Amino acid sequence: MTSRFKTKCPCCKATVLVDPDRRRILSLGDGADAGDLLENADALLEEEEKQRGASFERAFEEETTKKTPRLEDLL
Repeated sequence: MTSRFKTKCPCCKATVLVDPDRRRILSLGDGADAGDLLENADALLEEEEKQRGASFERAFEEETTKKTPRLEDLL
């Protein structure tokens, strides 16, 4: 009795035929080429860097404009 099943590889989106009884991958179909995955990597990294910078600037601005009680007022 075969319990083979097909699934998609989360990394390359290839179709994978798996045999869990033998714990083996029987076939690996066509998926995204490794070049496709890396093609936009620099653009993605730049976008993430911009988002981190914007998030930092917002947090910094909030901290600098936050009204905190002065030590003299607390005593």
